[in-house]
Amino acid sequence: MVFNNKMRKDAQAGLEAMNKKFMANREKLIKHMETLYGAKGQLKSKGEEVQDKLNQFANTPKEYNVKIQEVKVALNDYEEIIEATKSEINKDANTAGGAVVAGALAGTATAAIAPTAAMAIATTFGTASTGVAISSLSGVAATNAALAWLGGGALAAGGGGMALGDTLLALAGPIGWGIAGVSAAGAGIFMSGKNKKNAEKMQEQTIEIKKADSVNLGILDEVSQMIRLLNRINQGLNFMEEKIDGVGTKNYLELSKEEALNFGILVNLLVASTKLLNLTLGETGKFDRKTIWMTEQALNVNAGFKD
Repeated sequence: MVFNNKMRKDAQAGLEAMNKKFMANREKLIKHMETLYGAKGQLKSKGEEVQDKLNQFANTPKEYNVKIQEVKVALNDYEEIIEATKSEINKDANTAGGAVVAGALAGTATAAIAPTAAMAIATTFGTASTGVAISSLSGVAATNAALAWLGGGALAAGGGGMALGDTLLALAGPIGWGIAGVSAAGAGIFMSGKNKKNAEKMQEQTIEIKKADSVNLGILDEVSQMIRLLNRINQGLNFMEEKIDGVGTKNYLELSKEEALNFGILVNLLVASTKLLNLTLGETGKFDRKTIWMTEQALNVNAGFKD
């Protein structure tokens, strides 16, 4: 009897410690996604600025005009995603489902999450659990998608009824999964009944939280790498933009060989970098490696840029 009581207390302490670690790492992940969202915003602004400058040149080769048009499409696509996401967040916040989503993300049943954090999470994952772009959905599908990409599916649908991926479900947190023992109010549930049975249940829950923490740490690493890449890109675009600003003509045919080379480097870097704006984790927990590699290659061509 005494042994089982100690077993329950130890299991409770282990569950609380693992949950504390999980919540700290989860908060760190959300902050990093907010940073990533900010870096994308800077890249979007820089992309629009550079695109305008390139469009001022006359007699630009056709191949460059085609690439600059690709940039315009990528920038417009990202703007549409931002506006659609803002609309969904605002709409979802005014429904009962919105309150559930906010509570699941905040780790409590009533707390709300900041709009910036919601935007950051939505644009990092970017797709509903079906793999369909959120911006293309409407009605019930959009509401379900909003719950999915904000991690509240398990709580709202009674256990992952929307086929949430592990990455989004991990982000929801223990309370979002309905694990009561990690909260002060829920701890009392395990104070009665059979100590051994309760201890085993808490040990199982600790293992589940540990798995989710591992998923979140993997996403954190992906997001951190993307932030570093976007910072390099913004520096690279600034570096090459200054070179183009220094030319004495707006006629491509009058550029020197070196100036024309720099023009081409800037175009290719701009094309590669703006593709990252619409790159999301989805439910794989990984960014597309081919797109990242192409961007890194465009950066490496610029031999004068120092990381």
